Amino acid sequence: MSLEELKTILQKGKESTNLPEFHDLAAHFEEFIYLYNNRSEALKNPQEAGAYLKKLAETQQRVQQSFWKTCGALGIPPHKFQEFLENPNHFTPEQWAQLEQIKKQGVGFLESSPSKSKKQRRRHLKGASKI
Repeated sequence: MSLEELKTILQKGKESTNLPEFHDLAAHFEEFIYLYNNRSEALKNPQEAGAYLKKLAETQQRVQQSFWKTCGALGIPPHKFQEFLENPNHFTPEQWAQLEQIKKQGVGFLESSPSKSKKQRRRHLKGASKI
């Protein structure tokens, strides 16, 4: 899935719902994607890399929190949505390959619980800085 396809999906979602939680989720996700796609440039300067990684982590956390709120507003437990995302039968082979690629890149902000430890987040950020 290209960035443009993702933007189109988010735009369609925003147009089809008045749910403020979804609009927040889409806005935070768009910000995360922008930051993530600009990581190579941001990580070139070691003096700015720390601030960039902090902002990326904060944005990822906002996406996660918005995801949980959206699930709550829709009456879907986050773990059920996570189960849906982990089942390849719900996706075309191409979509599944794209999801697997995202997972390999370490972009995991749809955890089913907000209790991810600081140690796990730091480990995730170290991996993101190598991408």
